[in-house]
Amino acid sequence: MNTSRSNFWQALLSRIRFQKSLRRIKLSTLSLWFSALLLMALGANTYFMFKVNEANGNLIATQDHQRQSTALTTALRLEMAQLTQFVRAYALTGDSRYLLYYYDIVAIHMGEKAAPENFDPDVYWDNVVTGRVAHEPLSEKGGISLEARMKALNFTLQELVAFENVQVTLDAMTKIEQVAFAATQGLYDPVESEFVSDGQPHLEFATKLVNSSEYNQRQADLASAIKAMTVMV
Repeated sequence: MNTSRSNFWQALLSRIRFQKSLRRIKLSTLSLWFSALLLMALGANTYFMFKVNEANGNLIATQDHQRQSTALTTALRLEMAQLTQFVRAYALTGDSRYLLYYYDIVAIHMGEKAAPENFDPDVYWDNVVTGRVAHEPLSEKGGISLEARMKALNFTLQELVAFENVQVTLDAMTKIEQVAFAATQGLYDPVESEFVSDGQPHLEFATKLVNSSEYNQRQADLASAIKAMTVMV
């Protein structure tokens, strides 16, 4: 009888211990699952924050690229307007300083000369023309062409092709301007339509040439090419 009771209590205690062990296992399993879920949540949150920061960085880089690209295309449009201004001023007056300004703008554009210190194209040439600023000879070292600046900003191939179209249109204008320059200096005979080594200046012809329908058409083509490029950036 005592033996039976003893076996009963031992079995009961064993069952209780087993149930406690089982509960501990369940709690331990639940704890592991909770820890795993917590780690997964933390990992997902970390990844989410990383992607947000990455997207924010890309947005800032894109905005900076667009700002600098827009500044370049704006500078290009201003350059073209200034070139036309000096072409017409030289043809009208024969004053060689306008020719100097013209070629210095071209040299800066091509990277053959460095821009003046603290150069602000918005006001520099106007101040030079009015005598507020003395235009000094430009250094032939340290110049960076507009095309090189575009490539440094990682302009797309499509944008660079658009820039090439601008250059092609500009070359068509330049051919007319070179005739006007030569006529102003007496190096072009408008009657024979040929360049000469020594002749009479023809300022009236040169002025008409750079205000002609053909020149204005090339100027309109250039404006359209620059606009197409501006839309891309």
